[in-house]
Amino acid sequence: NPSSKKYLIEQYSIGLVSNTRELVTVAQAPQVSHSAALFGNPEFGSTSQSTGSKTRGMNNLARGIIGQGISPLPGTLGEVTNLDSFLKENKWQTQTFLGSAATEQAIKQQNNPGILHIATHGFFVETADEKDAVVAGGDLNQSEHNPLLRSGLVLAGAGKYLVDKGPAGEDGVLTAYEA
Repeated sequence: NPSSKKYLIEQYSIGLVSNTRELVTVAQAPQVSHSAALFGNPEFGSTSQSTGSKTRGMNNLARGIIGQGISPLPGTLGEVTNLDSFLKENKWQTQTFLGSAATEQAIKQQNNPGILHIATHGFFVETADEKDAVVAGGDLNQSEHNPLLRSGLVLAGAGKYLVDKGPAGEDGVLTAYEA
């Protein structure tokens, strides 16, 4: 603008209209969800039998996750409890999933909470073992080329499933691919 010696963008709000319908449609501000789902202190299940000869029969993923056993995370109980209190003080609706409730299935059932807080072990298995036919429920050929099948979070029941090869379905390991 020569009279004000300013650029038009400094004086006016300018927006790009790619369709004339946008001129009559009133844009609505997105609703901010004040809900939170908080996961922590999962009960992994018994991994005491996972050492020694039993680990030789496990696939590379199970060995990579368990190693010498899945250590409990009692500090995450306080973490989730403190976060829950803080959010409630600030008028948020919260759901907490602790111990045996901190499951893979419970995470998958979440429907776009404002905050999804997961306090647990994470893992990444460098390469798939060629002797393994299946890694994290997927074909070895896929997992070798897809790191999303070799990384994820360890949740309630994972230790028992990985050692005892529990029933089909949720195994307590949420891979990056599943997420």
